[in-house]
Amino acid sequence: MRHISFKPSMLSDPADRRWFAGWLLRARRATKAAIADAEAVKPTAFKDAIWSDLKAFLLKRVFRGKCAYCESRVTTTDFGAAEHYRPKGGVTYKREGRVKVVEVGGKAHPGYYWLAYDWRNLLPACGQCNGGPGKMNQFPIAAGKSHVNSHKTARSPVKLDAIEDPRLLHPYYHMPEKYLRFGVDGVIAAAPEDTGMGAESISTYNLGRGDLDTTRKDYQEKVWDEFLKVLGNDTSFV
Repeated sequence: MRHISFKPSMLSDPADRRWFAGWLLRARRATKAAIADAEAVKPTAFKDAIWSDLKAFLLKRVFRGKCAYCESRVTTTDFGAAEHYRPKGGVTYKREGRVKVVEVGGKAHPGYYWLAYDWRNLLPACGQCNGGPGKMNQFPIAAGKSHVNSHKTARSPVKLDAIEDPRLLHPYYHMPEKYLRFGVDGVIAAAPEDTGMGAESISTYNLGRGDLDTTRKDYQEKVWDEFLKVLGNDTSFV
């Protein structure tokens, strides 16, 4: 996982800017409809084509075809997923290996329906990071904080972050290298100075799964081989 500097205003290609402007218009309309459904106490009729289109755009223009969480090439094994950082429908958290439903006021959290089409809440992810046993609908927050369950409390991710204090790393807003460390044989662990976000992200995104360890180990060995070639295979310094 690495930091990604991206905002729609950073797009330099006129065609990309036009595409994103059109997408934002579709997203705003869909958001209004989702909020109207929630206020009418109706099931939300989500339009997945909207976030799927953004996923395709981000994979091609921003994330270089890689998962926002594990950095595996998404299209190697599947078409990838439009991952909602804050789940759009229903929220869970994991404690002691068990997944539990988040409840607010004695009722199951409805999900962050008002962020279902917010570009800041949508990231391209591989099937393993997005699905089981990866993130799915998990959204852990800091102890003592409460999950916001209505658009009337806070509309934007920034305001929500101030209230909830999320425990998951987001590539747009965090510098993962401050929270994560990679060791011998591709293992991943929380950094010594981690505030809990690194450990929670490793667990929730399932970044320590075996296939990732193997891939990271392979890359480490390739880098080491190239390093030795540059030094003319002189290992006397080791």
